[in-house]
Amino acid sequence: MRTGIISGYLEDGLEKSSARKVIRGMKNLIVKSNLKFDAIAYTGCSGALVAPTIAYLLNKHLIVVRKDEGAHSFNRVEGYVNKNEPINYIIIDDFIETGKTINTIYEKIADAAGNLPSNIILKGIFLWNSWRRDKSIVIKGKKYKIFSQCIEKV
Repeated sequence: MRTGIISGYLEDGLEKSSARKVIRGMKNLIVKSNLKFDAIAYTGCSGALVAPTIAYLLNKHLIVVRKDEGAHSFNRVEGYVNKNEPINYIIIDDFIETGKTINTIYEKIADAAGNLPSNIILKGIFLWNSWRRDKSIVIKGKKYKIFSQCIEKV
């Protein structure tokens, strides 16, 4: 049952019953992927709806990537980013339309890590509200696997 004002694309993350399914499904999808990573990166409201809970459930660090320069902080990237250590991370978002958001997350983390390619290790991209058919995206000439789920409406 819809309560309040909710954007269609955020409904699954905001409604209690579907949000539980999203989080449970994403957690299971990530575990089944067998990817080895230390942190979960996200940006914006759609990422914030699910990524922190999943990170806590999986005992992973968080990387928050600000959408624009003037957003509540002087830092474009906050959380688990260290210029002296490799960053093995995944990205969680709702869906990919053009790939701009995913590329921006990657670039801002790379910049925060000092642009050391050996220290920037994106392991995969997980989408919680996508019927996406293609299974990969190219970022900076390298192909990354996309894992997606879309819960069925109850």
